[in-house]
Amino acid sequence: MSEHVLNQHFDDEKLYHFQANLWHKIKDMPLNVLKNYIEVQDLSNTVSLGHEIWDHIRQTDYLQQQVHDGVYGWYIRNQERPFDLLLRDLNIDEALIQHELQQLLAPIVQKLVSSAYLRERARAYLEKFYYAETAQKILNLDAS
Repeated sequence: MSEHVLNQHFDDEKLYHFQANLWHKIKDMPLNVLKNYIEVQDLSNTVSLGHEIWDHIRQTDYLQQQVHDGVYGWYIRNQERPFDLLLRDLNIDEALIQHELQQLLAPIVQKLVSSAYLRERARAYLEKFYYAETAQKILNLDAS
């Protein structure tokens, strides 16, 4: 019923002015003001409502255009900057990348070693090298 009443009361123009007035009232408020309006017992409903609103907003043409323009603007501003500086802006440095890669790759390498995969691959390359004619000539020590 309340949705029906709201739809009757708000046309696009009224809705625009309502949200514009609301925005001008709240835009300079600090985020911690929200805690005055959120009741702990309502938090689960508030979170699910937030998800519903976000699902609706993220599918609008307006938001898609905003994201497109934002990404395009970011690219234009940063296209000449080195990759490591862009990562540093996101608090990603060499030590973090090393740590994450080590965490990711250590179990994979252990699996490769325990499965004898690396031994088979290395053997194929070493055989190719040692049985090559040039390597045989170098290794042939009995030809004096």
